[in-house]
Amino acid sequence: MKIILKYLSICIVVLSFVSCGGGGSSSSSDGGTDIPDDNTDSTKTEIVSCLNSSNIEEYTSLQSDDEIVKDSEETVVSIYHDSDGNKKVCVESGSAYILTN
Repeated sequence: MKIILKYLSICIVVLSFVSCGGGGSSSSSDGGTDIPDDNTDSTKTEIVSCLNSSNIEEYTSLQSDDEIVKDSEETVVSIYHDSDGNKKVCVESGSAYILTN
């Protein structure tokens, strides 16, 4: 009987740790899809397609506080540096936009 109670208590402890979960969060680098609140002053800028533009100077500029938001999980965004060291982005597939605060 003691063995059954021992294994039962171990199972209960293990299940309580597993059920708590670790939670998760998304960030801009992994393509989180957080939409800003209506009371923020964010500007939405569509990112140009890499296929429609062959010149890096025509790609969308990216600033330090900008957030890239993918419209779908399959979206692929490429980031390049132009000759002046500025970050430029374009969409390889799918669609995405930049939120500027």
